[in-house]
Amino acid sequence: MDERTPVTPNPDKVVVPSGYKVGVFKAGLDTPSSAAVDKDDNLWVAISGQTFNTLDTLDPPHVKIFDKRRKPDQGSRSRRSSRLS
Repeated sequence: MDERTPVTPNPDKVVVPSGYKVGVFKAGLDTPSSAAVDKDDNLWVAISGQTFNTLDTLDPPHVKIFDKRRKPDQGSRSRRSSRLS
């Protein structure tokens, strides 16, 4: 089985209108599929987990929550799905 190779984010490849800036908030996430910011400015990232019934040894689907300092939110707010949709 081939090993997975991490991709290094390159904000310079993203084109945005004048006055906007692109940067890497959190690198090293495995299979992020979507993100949203809540009213407290926490970033919620959906992790899709294993894809296409592969033999990857990835965590099951779950959500990671990061505060403004890019630190994982500690406590009961991290959510893991106990079932696949």
